Amino acid sequence: MSAFEVSLRAHLIAEVDLNGGRVYPQNLPHGPELPAQTYQVISGNRRYTHSGDAKVPQKRIQVDNWSKNYGEARQMAGQTIEALSGFMGAMQDTDVGKSHLENEQDAYNPDTGMYHVPLDFKIGYYE
Repeated sequence: MSAFEVSLRAHLIAEVDLNGGRVYPQNLPHGPELPAQTYQVISGNRRYTHSGDAKVPQKRIQVDNWSKNYGEARQMAGQTIEALSGFMGAMQDTDVGKSHLENEQDAYNPDTGMYHVPLDFKIGYYE
């Protein structure tokens, strides 16, 4: 896990009350306690100058909000949007230059009975 991902996870735990500290990379554990969140890097790019890497990566991050209750999944998504969209400054040990919401959806999986609200953010930060 990168330093950025460690900072993102800590920020979500600190700022999103409904996750109860249940924030996981990639996938939920088997038989998870809900509500919970997962996150993953969808894509990323780096900026370069004539001198080389500018050390200002930008990543597209998906934060997924999971619950057995639709309202709770949406409420957790709202807390996540408040915590990340428009955020600038220190995110734990990462200096974030910009962060904004790119996309959000609502989903339901009848096999698991879980509501799922994925949110995509673009986050630019300094290394």
